[in-house]
Amino acid sequence: MKEKKKLLILGGGYAGVTLIHALKMKNFDITLVNQTPFHIVQTEIHRLLGGAAHEEDIYFDLEEFCEKKGVSFICDKAILINDKVQKVICEHGRELKYDYLVIATGALSLFPHQIENIHAYSKDIKVAQHLKNLENEFQSLLKSKEKEKNIAIIGGGLTGVEIALEYASRLKKLGISATQCSISLIEQFETLLPGSSKELILETHDACDKAGIKRYHGNFVTKIENNNIYLSNNSSIPFSMVIITIGVICEELHFQSEIQKSNKNQFIVDKHLQVKGFENIFAIGDVAYFETDEGSILLPTAQNAKQQAKTLAKNLENIFKNKPTLEYKYKHKGTLVDLAKNEAVGDAFGVQFHGNSAYYLKRTVNAMHTRIFK
Repeated sequence: MKEKKKLLILGGGYAGVTLIHALKMKNFDITLVNQTPFHIVQTEIHRLLGGAAHEEDIYFDLEEFCEKKGVSFICDKAILINDKVQKVICEHGRELKYDYLVIATGALSLFPHQIENIHAYSKDIKVAQHLKNLENEFQSLLKSKEKEKNIAIIGGGLTGVEIALEYASRLKKLGISATQCSISLIEQFETLLPGSSKELILETHDACDKAGIKRYHGNFVTKIENNNIYLSNNSSIPFSMVIITIGVICEELHFQSEIQKSNKNQFIVDKHLQVKGFENIFAIGDVAYFETDEGSILLPTAQNAKQQAKTLAKNLENIFKNKPTLEYKYKHKGTLVDLAKNEAVGDAFGVQFHGNSAYYLKRTVNAMHTRIFK
């Protein structure tokens, strides 16, 4: 029998936990390292912020998950990969050896330095404590006597749209009118959900308009100051509360050797998800920069992270058995957008879904992921 190899996985997001679930444990001595003790279901945070979901729907205990899977768990942050001696150094002084290393550390929200004073408002919706702060801020806003309140959301991609619609739904349920508390959604491109299908964009615009959400398109934010958001056309939008969902960037993770990275700190990987230049180091999920045969760059999505994890699980097994590894082929399974009030819109598996059917399909997709923690 072959000796077990040490497999070290950095990151307990979608990619990391899916990899653990997909692997056959008998071949590897596996350790998961994550800087927080729980996995966050990022595709449901808009419902948490809007009050449609609870913390137990969003946070899952990684130590319990790992124990059930026969995996060691360490709550720490990897800061340096010494590839010369196959060792990872963590923030609290731990030194962890590996035979194979998987980097799946995910990404954080992007707060572009070009926007003046942005870091004074940089609550990252991917960080649990910041989510709690935003929940508290929303509750405080509802109780305040401030007149003409406005919740401003900068970024009209999927996350920004879903948060805006959930807030609008919550306010309506509480009997708070748009004149008492409005919602502004700011997107520098000409439409919400840039890059999506025309039908999806139109339906999302219509949902926002019906919910009374003010849409601002075609101008980028230049400055945030004194409860005002300033745009490139010299206009300004007052706000009582602001959430920024512009994009993502990866935290810096240093290598002892030279390493190829993208301008967002992603590790450039080959068709087999190997970090270029390293046979025993892999990167998957948001932290992996993967270029398709057509020359397009895969976007940081949960479905891409999960598909990469499943391919890598097969490849690690193949490597262990001295078999050829597979090339990663992404298959887009569709996009679903929550419109609140138990409705959604989107396409999945080549079929258009609307209303309740789309909403329950999205909940089913999320349940298929969270069931691995049961």
